[in-house]
Amino acid sequence: MNREETADLAMLYVFGALSSEETANVHHMLESGNRELESEIRSFRETAAMTALALPESSPSPSVKSRIMEKIRPSEAIPAGMAVLRGGTGKWRESGFPGIQFQLLHHDKQANLVTQLVRMSAGAIYPGHHHNMDEQCYVLEGSVKLDSIVLSAGDYGRASAQTDHHSMTTDTGCTVLLINCPHDELHV
Repeated sequence: MNREETADLAMLYVFGALSSEETANVHHMLESGNRELESEIRSFRETAAMTALALPESSPSPSVKSRIMEKIRPSEAIPAGMAVLRGGTGKWRESGFPGIQFQLLHHDKQANLVTQLVRMSAGAIYPGHHHNMDEQCYVLEGSVKLDSIVLSAGDYGRASAQTDHHSMTTDTGCTVLLINCPHDELHV
């Protein structure tokens, strides 16, 4: 094998481009004391390492990072009777009111309750409504005004059954976890 062939073989070996049979052959040559091949492999490894260090640091976009992480995340067995929705994977749906979207997490038909995330853009208004059952609201981000009460991130509010909200508004935008009856009556 001439020097050019040795260099080509070393480069293909370092970059993992050899078949398993060719890789085994390189290992045999190294074990047999082929110093020229060993020197070429070492040189390519050092060059590859220096090239990686010379490149500017960069981070993938959030969507690319998410796809990569999803591919390398070990699969997990979800026990029967359990549901899991990972952050950032649910589908946001339009509510029919400008600037308000929701993500249904669970609909308990037996209890007549829905658990949902509600996202409101700054300035959005959800109209007044009558609560047929208790309504629970936990603010995850931003702030929301329920009638005259402002709830901020980390705050919890509960409206009792048979009460009314005149409106829900937000100056800053917000995301809330809402547990309520899906059949509350809107004031029109």
